[in-house]
Amino acid sequence: MKQKVRRQINFNEQLRVINSRLKQEIRQRKKVEEELKSAYQRLADIIEFLPDPVFVIDKEKKVIAWNKALEEMTSVKKEEIIGKGNFAYAVPFYGKARPVLIDLIFMEDKEVEARYSFVRRQADTLFAEVFAPMVYGGKGAFLWLKASPLYDSKHNIVGAIETIRDITQHKEAEAILKKDKESLQLLMKERTEQLLKVQKELADARHLSEIGTLAATIAHELRNPLAAIRTAAYNIGKKSDDQRLKPHLENIDKKVAECDQIITNLLNYSRIKTPHFAEVKIHQLLNECIAQTRQRYSSLKIRLRKFCNCKENDTICADAVQLKELFNNVLNNAFEACEQNKGSITVYINYQPASHVTVVIEDTGIGIPAEHMKHLMQPFFTTKQKGTGLGLAVCQQLVNLHQGTISITSKVGKGTRVTINLPAVHDRS
Repeated sequence: MKQKVRRQINFNEQLRVINSRLKQEIRQRKKVEEELKSAYQRLADIIEFLPDPVFVIDKEKKVIAWNKALEEMTSVKKEEIIGKGNFAYAVPFYGKARPVLIDLIFMEDKEVEARYSFVRRQADTLFAEVFAPMVYGGKGAFLWLKASPLYDSKHNIVGAIETIRDITQHKEAEAILKKDKESLQLLMKERTEQLLKVQKELADARHLSEIGTLAATIAHELRNPLAAIRTAAYNIGKKSDDQRLKPHLENIDKKVAECDQIITNLLNYSRIKTPHFAEVKIHQLLNECIAQTRQRYSSLKIRLRKFCNCKENDTICADAVQLKELFNNVLNNAFEACEQNKGSITVYINYQPASHVTVVIEDTGIGIPAEHMKHLMQPFFTTKQKGTGLGLAVCQQLVNLHQGTISITSKVGKGTRVTINLPAVHDRS
């Protein structure tokens, strides 16, 4: 009996101890739960009042936090979205439920990554940039995103948090800076080109000045002896009846004339002056140039045609003397390009009253090799045996002085086309 009582007492004692332990564990668990609840509340409060929009999902991808800043950005209240899954958190940003950056914490998906401007991984944190069209009432915004996993005490992922920052102003400023940079680069390029052009013009001016000095020296030193040679040849021809001398005297006279023309070309190139603008009857002026050139090359059987839409009294504002020199140079080149008395020359005149006149001189001559095209307007560049290389250089200067344009296209064996555009009106003030 005593033994039975002792066993009962021991059993009761064990129950008391167990009960005491259970109560202690319950108190500890409640304390832990209260601490966890308190910690969660503090975390929720911190998230709630963060200046950046933030939301949190659990491992089932249900929303468990949606702060005030995010409510303002998306116009979605936390009460409307807390507890929702199936990518409901994507709808306020993109207008439809689909995986977003925070979902990449739980998986890898190249298709999802491709929706962002870029995705960068740093340890277990993801960074990305995207345009969200639905935020701010459909106005949209550029967003900087940061997503990180949430772990329990055993380092198991229990959820994820995504922080959002509106970088629209930054992107707009970036776009403005980029535009300003491009504008500055363009301006620098234009100014550089202008500077190089001015430098070239200065170099050309110095070159022109040197040519002028040289031309004046040549004119003084050579023209007098050439005149003496021509006079002597003439007198010999008059006093001698020897027919064997005649071709030699004619050759002397021809060569003297060629030398004199070279001197004239040099002087013309170095003495080009500002145009004296006046009303010029373009149809009449071109007829005179064509007639002079035909006479100069009368020995050549070259067909020359003219097509013109202007009337005899149609005028442009220009320097008549300079235009004659311009068109005569181009026509001379056209005749000389037609070898062995073959080929044809066509002149087209397109007159637009109070606007411009376009003169095209086209020949079916030998053409110009492609490698020579870029050098055509350079002084002293020539492929002719007897040329000075100043004809087209003079043409370029005269066209520039008239604020016009000149362009040349050519094909070897087919011919050359020179197009000259001149304004019809100038301010002569």
